[in-house]
Amino acid sequence: MNIYLGIDMGTTNLKVMAFDESGEMVSAYSEPTPCIYLGNRSAEMDPVMIWRIVKKGLQHVCSSTDGTIRSVGVSSMGESGILCDEAGKPLYPFIIWYDVRPQKVLERFMEHLSPEEVFLETGQIPAVKYGLMKLLWIKEQYPKLYNKAAHWLSVEDWLLYCLTGKYATDYSIAARTMAFNPVTKNWSDKILSIAGVSRKLFPKPYPGGTLVGTIKQELAEELRLPADAAVSTGGHDHACAAIAVNILEDNCVLDSMGTAEVLMAASENPLLYSAAFETQYCVYPHCGERLYRIVTSNQSCGACIEWYLNTFGKLIRRDAELSGENPYEILTGIAEKKKDDSSGVVFLPFIRGSVEGEFIKGTFIGLHDQDTESDYIRAVFDGLGYEIRTQIEGFRSLTGNTIEKVKVVGGPSKSSYIMKRKALTQNCDIQTPVCPEAAAKGAALLGAIARGDYTFSDLERFYQPGNFYKRPEKDVMYKNYQRYCLYRNGMKDLYLADSLVKKQ
Repeated sequence: MNIYLGIDMGTTNLKVMAFDESGEMVSAYSEPTPCIYLGNRSAEMDPVMIWRIVKKGLQHVCSSTDGTIRSVGVSSMGESGILCDEAGKPLYPFIIWYDVRPQKVLERFMEHLSPEEVFLETGQIPAVKYGLMKLLWIKEQYPKLYNKAAHWLSVEDWLLYCLTGKYATDYSIAARTMAFNPVTKNWSDKILSIAGVSRKLFPKPYPGGTLVGTIKQELAEELRLPADAAVSTGGHDHACAAIAVNILEDNCVLDSMGTAEVLMAASENPLLYSAAFETQYCVYPHCGERLYRIVTSNQSCGACIEWYLNTFGKLIRRDAELSGENPYEILTGIAEKKKDDSSGVVFLPFIRGSVEGEFIKGTFIGLHDQDTESDYIRAVFDGLGYEIRTQIEGFRSLTGNTIEKVKVVGGPSKSSYIMKRKALTQNCDIQTPVCPEAAAKGAALLGAIARGDYTFSDLERFYQPGNFYKRPEKDVMYKNYQRYCLYRNGMKDLYLADSLVKKQ
């Protein structure tokens, strides 16, 4: 039996998983992603510790799996990166994607280009999270370290290097630096010239599912892996999840619910024009016949749920710890006590900003002294659903596709209550896969493709639909959605005005 390994380096958890020839998961290892929180929305990760955990995960799945391991594919968070010296030694920790320390760096960079010009060159909407901003921040804060640097490696690139000793990246991860041109599918001389950064720092980009090399000999011996085990580019975790659920089919989008929530559709064309910029969606190439991915997101999905549990829901978390229950199940149980949608509470899920900018904040609106805890919890779940609905409607307008099916993956997709609310609030059919670990599975499938065992045309047979949540015959939540949009637009203007006052 052939076995394919997928590494998923996420914001919350680091996972290593093994899949057999039918796409069924046969072994798994998961450990919390080691993060050093510095306060003020800043955090770092030790690349050496990350590699140690990956090795531990590989050892676990290799020792608990019968069969021949054919390949390893890598999925990772998108925008974090490190500088390494000529020998591949890290010079500074990974700065996590949501870190806001490079904000001033971004503002100075944007004095040279308009946001639309950046989009037309890179497919990305300018933001502090992108890898190039982190690189420039390190260059500014630690010039001696920067002068020693020979490589800038995103998370995927670092793991590929650790596995093979070779430097490579894939298109989707390269795009999340904001220094990559999605049309030429190479690094942007225009962006790098403005940034004052050498092109030599960046690894060669390839499509997802490209063979990078084989496992290093000493590593293969240590882990008892076949010496010819292939290592391939995977991609941005959401892009890998899109492969696992096969969004290459018509009128289908991926809804990937993690710390953030990403909506993604496949396209044959890059859609780099002004109308696309107005939607504030990003575009990057990945792999397959429909090469391009149209991407938008809510920066805070699981982050909103965790925030609620860490603040208003402290007693829920304590009860979960005492009883051994999943706090999400307790949370949804409380929300289910609300039998109607009469509450006027609206939640704007922007605790880490929105696609329009960092200036927009999370907000509860319409509080009343007769509200219950159920009202607030349901408002959080519904706010997440309404925000994705605004983005689905943008996809329909931009692409002309009807978007009939939303395939949802990630931790919250395991909750039938949350999925039922999504079907209601988004007015879409919702489908979840049998295997919710889509990013790891997508990476494993791309490894199998790189090995030559499968092709992209085989993806359809690897997707196993799980639960289906049908939208109601009537759009019963439309008025509530209209209220959400009204408050969203109004609060956006207020927060923008507030940010301008603060700058005075």
